[in-house]
Amino acid sequence: MRRFGLAACVALVGLLGQAGLAQQPAPGHPDAPDGQALFTGQQPLPAHLRNQDIALPPVATRCVNCHLVRAPDKQDGRLAAQSLGPVLDAAFLLTSQPRHGGPATAYAEGSFCRVLRTSVAPSDIVIAQAMPQFDIADAQCQALWHYLTAPRAHAKPQP
Repeated sequence: MRRFGLAACVALVGLLGQAGLAQQPAPGHPDAPDGQALFTGQQPLPAHLRNQDIALPPVATRCVNCHLVRAPDKQDGRLAAQSLGPVLDAAFLLTSQPRHGGPATAYAEGSFCRVLRTSVAPSDIVIAQAMPQFDIADAQCQALWHYLTAPRAHAKPQP
């Protein structure tokens, strides 16, 4: 009887780990995902286009391909390239505003992860098909969210 209990416990821990419910490394821990590396593609995220089963190559799933991480600093005199998607920063994500032709909404960590996985925005509107659907773990999504919503220092370039 005791042997069965131990085996059941080991099996449960294994299932929880596979389901992503096991303890994840805390942000800042060396084993925790790096939000900036996920955004730039240094840590690739598997993805596909909506309604397609073909995995996209890692070079096509980098967030930075279509999104700026913050609004360009108008005071530094540089022009930013036109971004295909919205600027992903705290001001955009956390401010309630009309999005995708729908009502005003703001993102929270859960709705941000939902849009990455399902293409459904907080307003329950399905976003453009060009946006990949990511197979992103909870810890990866949390790291990306914290990277994008963290306060940023807007350093001026040195002359």
